[in-house]
Amino acid sequence: MYLISTLLLFVFLSSSTAIYKYFDAHGKNDEYNTLRNPRGKLDYLKAHVGENDLIIWGDSRAYIGVDPAIVSQVTGLRVFNYASMAHWFPTQYPQLKRMQPYLKNKTVIWVIGHINFESTHKRPEGINDNFYLDLDDFFEYLSIGFKLKDITNNLLLSFMPDDFLLFKANSVKKRFSDFQKRSVRTQGLVSLTQDKQILETQIQNAEPSLPTDLASPMRNLDEALKEAQEYYPDMFRYDTVDGSDADNVLVSILRKNGQNPHIELNHEYLRAQQEKHAKEEMLTERRMTPNQVMEELFKRMLELFKSSQLKQLIVVEYRDTPYHYLDSGFKSSVSTYMDNIRNQVESSGFIYLAPDMSIYTDADYFDYNHLNSTASRQFSFLLSHRLVEVLH
Repeated sequence: MYLISTLLLFVFLSSSTAIYKYFDAHGKNDEYNTLRNPRGKLDYLKAHVGENDLIIWGDSRAYIGVDPAIVSQVTGLRVFNYASMAHWFPTQYPQLKRMQPYLKNKTVIWVIGHINFESTHKRPEGINDNFYLDLDDFFEYLSIGFKLKDITNNLLLSFMPDDFLLFKANSVKKRFSDFQKRSVRTQGLVSLTQDKQILETQIQNAEPSLPTDLASPMRNLDEALKEAQEYYPDMFRYDTVDGSDADNVLVSILRKNGQNPHIELNHEYLRAQQEKHAKEEMLTERRMTPNQVMEELFKRMLELFKSSQLKQLIVVEYRDTPYHYLDSGFKSSVSTYMDNIRNQVESSGFIYLAPDMSIYTDADYFDYNHLNSTASRQFSFLLSHRLVEVLH
């Protein structure tokens, strides 16, 4: 019986691997579509390893909030955004292992925040299924403290495409639920004629000031796309995004430089959602509650960076909306905790930056921790000038 079970497992894994290779080979009709997830960005890094001096890396706050074109213009470096949506420490670590050979002599900007370390009911010790674990990763994660049921899907991703749903527990139910919460109403493929020289001219003429276009409670899609074509001439796709009870509240822009800025359409609705969330935050006293598993992953990633022959690692601390810190005790506990993270980074020989995000209001974020398009451009200027100070 043991021999038969082993044989069946071998057949399953072999056939799944073959299916994955087929889908992988036939599913990439557009190189830029690979930029939508961490595995695709890893493939892109391998294929374009010599084209970037500076890499932006992290989760959705870096993916949405840091503009490589602005950073490139200010620093004079070739910059690409390799961050991804919902890409937290548990999926960053295995991706970093595979990125390591391609980071030699590069500068990496790693965007983090207290939420990456926090333990809450919303962030259990499971991991998203947007990056895979091989067998070595799988057993390492078990030894760190992950549960078998939480990482099985990620092991299966080693042998099949991301969207091969049959063998992924609860995947159909989860995706349907996600679709209801954040559905895409409109999709557009964009072909623009603006070239790099036009983009550089626009950036040179841009003012690094706070957003001023939020007076009107509503914007139509045409206005948003006009803004997108002005500021993001490398846009190759856009999606309109619904809220839980409103249509078309945001436009999500996909760019060839790896960034995913979001343009607000319904300011009034987004502010109301923030106010609702703020009231919920005020109901209970909060304190920073670190998750030991996330702390261990962070330490292991610092060790990987040490052995990566980088030119430099710059860890950038990112803060949430002002209302998220209404509890002064919570704000103090976050500051104390992140000071400890700063000490770990600097004692490892790396640079730690904490840009002053107190200049932002709730209206600069489209939710509680993602900057909208205008604020992300301003933040990119702010960060770029800090980078110039530490790199030159």
